[in-house]
Amino acid sequence: AYYWLGNIYRELGFFQMAESAYKRAIMLYPNEEYYYLNLASVYKMQNKLNHAIENYVKMLDINPKSTKAYRNMSVCLKYESIDHEHHSKIMDRLGDPNLLDEEKMECFYTLGKIYQDCNHFDQAFYCFQTANALRAQMIPFSESRHSKK
Repeated sequence: AYYWLGNIYRELGFFQMAESAYKRAIMLYPNEEYYYLNLASVYKMQNKLNHAIENYVKMLDINPKSTKAYRNMSVCLKYESIDHEHHSKIMDRLGDPNLLDEEKMECFYTLGKIYQDCNHFDQAFYCFQTANALRAQMIPFSESRHSKK
């Protein structure tokens, strides 16, 4: 209930109330990685990037293979080198033959951000293009849905 309450508060822009609700949910269920994801998103919306990163790290403590944690954390970081540990961890994840398309997409967005920050623009473009193609396969464009929107 606290998790869903946090979601409602977050959508309404009541970030402190959302933060409080997510923290209560985490106290009750400390191994639910999506509780940390949503708490981190509240911090990110308030530009409290260090707090957001702390929660993405907690997600990775629970699930070291979380491509969602790496992708969201990459938005909060400025990578100085492609030798950053995130690069090698994401490359390892891409080597997993059982990786789902959504996870591949997350990996390519993360790599794109790393390459972009490090001024490797050709590689960044390739990664973003690959991620966007995967996303397009998962959510195909619908002209009628777009027109209705």
